[in-house]
Amino acid sequence: MKLKIIKLTPEGKSIEQELIKQVREEISRADSKSSIILAGLTFALGAVISSLFMGRWNPSSLEIHAQIAWWIGVGSILLSLFSLAQTIYPRTKNTNVNRVENLVAYYGDIHQLSSAALVSNLNNTAVQESSQTDQLLMLSKIAYKKYSHLKRGLNLAGFALVFFAITYILQLVI
Repeated sequence: MKLKIIKLTPEGKSIEQELIKQVREEISRADSKSSIILAGLTFALGAVISSLFMGRWNPSSLEIHAQIAWWIGVGSILLSLFSLAQTIYPRTKNTNVNRVENLVAYYGDIHQLSSAALVSNLNNTAVQESSQTDQLLMLSKIAYKKYSHLKRGLNLAGFALVFFAITYILQLVI
């Protein structure tokens, strides 16, 4: 698919370069946040699992209502871990359906190329106006997906904490 290329003004190019830099920083921040939260949740889950295996505690000792709340919390925390793991999972494909062929704007564009094809694509990229725009679009989509997964993971972790608190309260009351 051949797209009509609209040339950027020098000011537009400057803004585009700054946006690429900012989006890369946001991707790095999303990865860092997710990694820290994922490590903390995994540590907490590991402590609970070790208690289960050591025989110190068992969820079947809870009253039925507390058990239901407990298992909802466990399910939520597992979904949270999965969502946070998706945040730090590397993105290796350029999914921009409107991208111009034979351009190099993302590392996923390079890994399967031969040396000759890479040189040819780099030369094509050098003369194309859309390569930086393509990169900005791709990086922005990655940042958006990462923050969507991070937000979902945090929401699910909060949901799990609420149900763990409900479990505790139900055990005290019942």
